[in-house]
Amino acid sequence: MRCSAHILNLIAKDGLDVIKDEIHLITESVMYWTSPPKRAQTFNEAVKQLKLFVGKKLVLDCPTRWNYTYD
Repeated sequence: MRCSAHILNLIAKDGLDVIKDEIHLITESVMYWTSPPKRAQTFNEAVKQLKLFVGKKLVLDCPTRWNYTYD
């Protein structure tokens, strides 16, 4: 018998599988902007110039942990 946490994990993974193409595009974009520090600085300057509210930093997800993808 599976525990509820394992079932919740399977449900979350199935849900994220539906939007895997979009997640891949976002991951590629985050990798592009965070790879060299200069690009990250350029991104932050663009955010300030556009007066956008950003509550979190760009972070790469971890494919084995769905909550990282959510974050």
